[in-house]
Amino acid sequence: MTSFKPSSNADLESCDSGGARLSGMYSLGSDKYSARKCPIGNQRKTQMNLVQNNASRSDPFQSFGFGDNRRAHRLWDHMYDGTCPKFNTLVQIRFVDLARETIALSQMLSASAWHLVHWLGCESDSGEDAQYAMISTQNLQQRLSSVATGASDEVVIAVLTSAAYANLIKEPGMFQVHMDGLSRILQLKGGKGSLHSPPLRLALFWIEINGRFRQDAAPQFPPPNDILSGQGKLNLALFDAAQLASGCVIPTVERFLVTGGSGFAAAHVIRAFLNKGYNVKATVRSETRGKQVLASHPEHGTKLSYVVVPDIAEKGAFNDALKGVDGVIHVASPMQLGTTDFETQLFRPAVDGTINLLEAIQNSDANISRVVITSSISSILDPLQGQRPGYVYTEKDFSPVTKEAAIESGNAILAYLTSKSVSEKAAFDYVEKNKPKFTISALCPPFIYGPLIHHVQSTNELNTSSNDIYRLFNGSEQEVPPTAFFSYVDVRDLAEAHVQAFEKPEAANQRYLIAASAYSYQQICDIIRAKFPELRETMPKGETGAPIPPSYLVDTTKANTDLGVKYRSLEDTIVDAVNSLRKIEKA
Repeated sequence: MTSFKPSSNADLESCDSGGARLSGMYSLGSDKYSARKCPIGNQRKTQMNLVQNNASRSDPFQSFGFGDNRRAHRLWDHMYDGTCPKFNTLVQIRFVDLARETIALSQMLSASAWHLVHWLGCESDSGEDAQYAMISTQNLQQRLSSVATGASDEVVIAVLTSAAYANLIKEPGMFQVHMDGLSRILQLKGGKGSLHSPPLRLALFWIEINGRFRQDAAPQFPPPNDILSGQGKLNLALFDAAQLASGCVIPTVERFLVTGGSGFAAAHVIRAFLNKGYNVKATVRSETRGKQVLASHPEHGTKLSYVVVPDIAEKGAFNDALKGVDGVIHVASPMQLGTTDFETQLFRPAVDGTINLLEAIQNSDANISRVVITSSISSILDPLQGQRPGYVYTEKDFSPVTKEAAIESGNAILAYLTSKSVSEKAAFDYVEKNKPKFTISALCPPFIYGPLIHHVQSTNELNTSSNDIYRLFNGSEQEVPPTAFFSYVDVRDLAEAHVQAFEKPEAANQRYLIAASAYSYQQICDIIRAKFPELRETMPKGETGAPIPPSYLVDTTKANTDLGVKYRSLEDTIVDAVNSLRKIEKA
């Protein structure tokens, strides 16, 4: 490992402006790095010359030149080269004074972390780039291992510096990366003495608050125990020292398995993860379906693949699919409303399919930390209560209908809805009983509307909710039908919620209601008639502008707070859905 120590001639000099100047020569192997901090007075103008070593990448803590002769340097240098107009804020809160004694280690670790993130984000990472990333990873992990000793705060200050820099130049992606890392480190250090320095507390508070306001980028791993609660006082929990060993490894989630990949909702989930830069492997029931999934996302090329899983209810069905996977999104659940064999066609694939997946993950070598399950609002609602005007459903509610009662009813819709609630309960029971290596999150959406992006040959192949909209304007309905569920969600918002449910640590072993607002079929008809006047002749009119009938309400505060879910309007959702349906109709 590269050795580091400040040389003996490092000293603090006074400046003509009455401010302070740090003049030091720091030893880094055979390399010499000289940093001079310019006067920090009323005029915070910097005159430091950046040092370019053009050194080999064999040492990740050295600066290096790019092939096109662009200047390369250490990240810390940005704090002094005049590129940060708000650097004075860090000075005012004494952040610079705090970091002064550890400036060299801070700048080296910051540079390594920044360039590591950059190279790992390159799709064409190969050759020297790949070697550099590997070396950076190893060295960075070795540096983080010093956290276990609790000997110093250098690592905390280093990552905090990186977050401050990303915050100042308004790069939300980098800000989030460094705040994630900082929060992990704070959790690992633990103890009340982890942040004993008042300036460090103030700096962290300022960076966190301003970062969230200006960047709209919340950390993936929020500081423990509501670090910003109590009027800005930092409250850190004591963590088991056994957690420190695994904490020295920086996890990188690269590929997700999305089950039921050829479906309406799954297609949007796949796109949401691909758009975030992840690789996705979709499960499908046939080669034909697999090729259709690839064709639905041509712009993502090799980042999307598929694996055939003919029957998810079969033992071992997911064993091969889990290879090389870091996260799982379980969307698959058959909706066979025309069947009378509820046990075989509905409950077995829903319940056994979910448990088979969880068992396969637990028994596999895959490093999977989270499984997000697409459940349904039907697992929350009590169908025996009807519309239940005024009642507010939350995540604490569970459907009381049992599998036996649903089968005995002979009602296919009730059986399907109950299969969703029974499978979700089975998943949480499995986690409670087996304490697996992963956590789960369940999303409970109501009716899902929006544009179709999966392969649909004709309008005869529409999913249920899309077909409901289609029937409203294709002449099938003479009257506005009664509303089945009194809440909806746009499929694109639901897909984004899946991403957040995986990325947010607070979503571990939680369930969430994902619903935009109350609505009625009358409102959908009103929107279509207003936005598509050419369709009025084939549509029921109903009572234009009629209020939504009294019914239950849903409280989505938990999802809004934990996942930051934002919802599209009903008008935007329906207009986009109708446009996509009309394209299919004309095809």
